[in-house]
Amino acid sequence: MRCTTKRTVNLLALVAILWGTPLWSDEGGITQPVSLRFLDSATGMAIIPQGITLLDYENRQTLSINPVETSAPDRMSFWVADGNYIATVQSDGYQPMNVRVNVAGETPPAMSIFLDPLETPAELTDAYLDALRKDDATLVTGFISDAESGFPLVGAQIINPLDGTETTTNSTGYFRIYLDNARESGSLRVEKNGYISQEYTGIELWPRGDWQYPIRLRPGTGSDAINESKAERGTGTCADCEPAEPVVAEGGLPPLLLSLTIRVGRNCGGGPTSCTSVDVLSLETYCKRVLVSEWFSCWGSLPNGLNSMQAGAIAIRTYAAWHMYNSISGSYDICDNTFCQFLGNSQTSNGNFSVDATAGRILRNAIGQVVRAEYAAENNNKGCGNGFTGTGSSWPCISDPVCINQSPNGHGRGMCQWGSARWANGTAISTSSPCNAGPTHGNGTKNWEEILNHYYPDYEIGYAVGAELTSAQGLPSNVSPGETTQLIFALEALSPSEFLLGASIAPSGSFDWIDDPDNDVLLSLNSGTNAVGRDFDIPATVTVGGSYDVLAAVWFDSDENGVINTGDLQVHGMRFENVLTMNVTGLTPVNDLLPGSFELGQNFPNPFNPTTTIQFSLPSAGWTTLKIFDTLGRNVAVLTAAQLSAGNYAVNWDASALPAGVYYYRMTVTGSEGTTSFSDSKRLILAR
Repeated sequence: MRCTTKRTVNLLALVAILWGTPLWSDEGGITQPVSLRFLDSATGMAIIPQGITLLDYENRQTLSINPVETSAPDRMSFWVADGNYIATVQSDGYQPMNVRVNVAGETPPAMSIFLDPLETPAELTDAYLDALRKDDATLVTGFISDAESGFPLVGAQIINPLDGTETTTNSTGYFRIYLDNARESGSLRVEKNGYISQEYTGIELWPRGDWQYPIRLRPGTGSDAINESKAERGTGTCADCEPAEPVVAEGGLPPLLLSLTIRVGRNCGGGPTSCTSVDVLSLETYCKRVLVSEWFSCWGSLPNGLNSMQAGAIAIRTYAAWHMYNSISGSYDICDNTFCQFLGNSQTSNGNFSVDATAGRILRNAIGQVVRAEYAAENNNKGCGNGFTGTGSSWPCISDPVCINQSPNGHGRGMCQWGSARWANGTAISTSSPCNAGPTHGNGTKNWEEILNHYYPDYEIGYAVGAELTSAQGLPSNVSPGETTQLIFALEALSPSEFLLGASIAPSGSFDWIDDPDNDVLLSLNSGTNAVGRDFDIPATVTVGGSYDVLAAVWFDSDENGVINTGDLQVHGMRFENVLTMNVTGLTPVNDLLPGSFELGQNFPNPFNPTTTIQFSLPSAGWTTLKIFDTLGRNVAVLTAAQLSAGNYAVNWDASALPAGVYYYRMTVTGSEGTTSFSDSKRLILAR
């Protein structure tokens, strides 16, 4: 695929990449450092990736980086020239992630990449949490780690300052504590000697409620105040943070294309473009944390109340998707304050359910484009009169009797958050008692779909376009240089769609990618699981005698030219291990005699046309390579590259595809200690 054209990296350059030394670009310009950190999205703990494949998006070349053992193995720094890149990150036990990295004349903000575990930690599963819920209390649970090392903090104290109850973390950093629902909101203090404590206030409380926190404490002294109150945050009510128009994506963007990853600007100060660091999360984890920061989770525990949260999940996902393709800056897609959407650091069971139940759903306009689905806390009387939502100018006037006499709190556009809860529950829920049903408002109830249709009358609900690679196999899986195999992939598609599929191969565990762009293929997918294939032509020069990994990627063909090129959008990428086995071709033992010395024989016949035979002898086992070179020193064929036992061997070479002339063949044998045991070269002549 064109995303993996092989780039040769010399030893000096490789060391520079791994250890953070400045690396000069091919064009002679100085590069910029990129800093990455890898964390578990469920626990906040550090994780060590197996490897990173870095795609130069504009030049369609790959520069793959293998992590090295350092004092902080969960961190990586490398240097690249200005450009747009996609980093594919994989680690055992985690969902892989594709991250856009943009470098433009200055050092980009440090990025923390949060990978989702394939299996939820037992302490955070629904069954475990259900067994712990209490009618008169809210459960707060989670993990605490050292923010610098990423290791669990044992013996950290979690204190409820309102009643003096406390607990400590165990050997894995896990804790749980209850907050009495007798109060409107709760508080917690998290502390440990040698660390800056964290003071949480305004924690939402409701019967059988729960919060799940991954908490990271920074070494030092003092205290950080964290106000969890939605009233203090503004609940997305910034009145003039962004213009109302345009509300649809422009410039040839695909309809409803849904990326699996979002970059969030953090520590943004007073505006959306001043963020100093970036968190990268899967889109669904992002939606789960935003939903419970913008909506009251307790609404989901009221009768029919989950419909409010599910409507909110779709609005949040849509707003995020719009920003993915209308990014605030080159370094991140969206910010995490009132200029965008709040990204909290916690999740709840109600929020998780609402996001999972609406997975893949998004809002679109009449021509099928993703929209910027705005919302605000209270849209009543923002220009259309009491009992109406909307502004009358930037948003249509919509009768909203469930919010009559409510004080406006927001810009008036899109969904009214409090209105969504009142429509779902059927009562006039009061802002002074958000977790309790109010008197019946007499206007009936609406489900999540009806709530969205009510507040977004010009939009429709649909499934986004997206696909995810889940498995790969080769048919045949045992191949030889010069042969063609078919790579078969399982692809999960959100909806019927078309994508380009590209693939590359490399010796297992290495990053020496071999490209095959001529076999990239345009696929038509159905909703659900698809079994799709593409041919892969194995080069004659490929190293044999071992297994090969496959790097595959799914692309949206933005320019509709049927070729993966600059401007196309990568939807998903994945490295699959040990998919192919490369056979030793044409190699046969000559006899059972054990030779007394290494020997490389002269080919016979010589001159030849077009086939010849080369014999060699090994008195002991070793990694043996036999390669053919032209007079310019270019490697034109690999006849053997395998671990061979002692013996006498013969290998045939067919040079039908090469022009007549003088060639050279060289054999090298490497012993078990990694030293060269034998090396010899000879000349051969191809005559026509």
